[in-house]
Amino acid sequence: MTRIEVEGVIALKQSLANSQKLSHLALDFSNCSTVTDDFNTTLFELIFQLKDLGDLQLKFWSCNQVSDLTLFNLGKAVENLKLLQKLVIQLQSNKITDSGIHSLASSLQGLPLKKIDFNFNRSCITETGARNLGQSLLLLIDLKTISLRLSQCDGMTDETVKALTEKLAGKPEIESLCLDFWGCKKITDSGLRNLSQNLKTLEKLKDFSLNLRLCTEITNKGIEEISNLLQGSLQLKKIMLNFHSCSNLGDEACKMLSVGLSNQPNLSSLNLNFGQCHKVTDIGLYQLCNGLKLLVNLESLNLILSWCHQITNSGLRELNSSMAYARNLSYLNLDLNMAAISWVEVQNFANRFKKIEFFMKIPARL
Repeated sequence: MTRIEVEGVIALKQSLANSQKLSHLALDFSNCSTVTDDFNTTLFELIFQLKDLGDLQLKFWSCNQVSDLTLFNLGKAVENLKLLQKLVIQLQSNKITDSGIHSLASSLQGLPLKKIDFNFNRSCITETGARNLGQSLLLLIDLKTISLRLSQCDGMTDETVKALTEKLAGKPEIESLCLDFWGCKKITDSGLRNLSQNLKTLEKLKDFSLNLRLCTEITNKGIEEISNLLQGSLQLKKIMLNFHSCSNLGDEACKMLSVGLSNQPNLSSLNLNFGQCHKVTDIGLYQLCNGLKLLVNLESLNLILSWCHQITNSGLRELNSSMAYARNLSYLNLDLNMAAISWVEVQNFANRFKKIEFFMKIPARL
């Protein structure tokens, strides 16, 4: 659906008039060109009345007419939801600024929120907005799961990352953290150094996700900072690291990351993406395998090495050998599209994994 008018929301409001005990509400208006701030005002009048909501999910993906006013009014509605434990907001618009984000985040104080997922893709958030957002989250005493997706935001710089993670460092009770900086090309190794230093305090963290896809200023030194974080006191069970199209990364990055991973013996799930990192060769894959061999509790592995042209049969054989140590592995997804491997080696690799859930993407020429 690409068009929905205010009358449609009014009809929805009427249909839910006798549903004030509703505990879960998920509405997706993505790609609806008619969604505006005025439209959302009517919508939020409905939400304000649903005082028993414990789970609210709203998606406004590619609703480009939406501005800070939507977040102001949403904040007023959410303040009335005294039982709210989960809040998911996805909003893609370059009319969203620090002011709107701060207004929404401030309205959450006093709510029993345990999980927040904010996606402000392409917003105009700056260092000030990031600091205020982090401070608001810091005050939510029940909050355990945080997902902040700030991809393609021009205001995401090293200082913005520092401001945000300094505040998150004050919540050692966080169990799950997702930071998505996809396409934030102003983030450099310096930003990752601040991130690493600040997040070392999250000693209860079990699930960590960091998306740096297309952060093209990051070098091997930045990966060393992430490795330092993994070598600290964190004892993670799940890790997702996305370095897709970080063109400066090479074998040295793989080596440093391997050291960090080897210090995570409790890891059960690893999602690692070096797609289109053309400088990664068999040597880098060997180094990664050295770390993988020590992950004896690994149950799920998602390894993306697509368009790494310098990965050959030799690297695939080493990976095959290292998988013998992962005796608990039940799921493997391996992407070697456009790597320099042969069909024979692919078959040899696949034969090892007949008894688990196994997916493999290989060069089309094979």
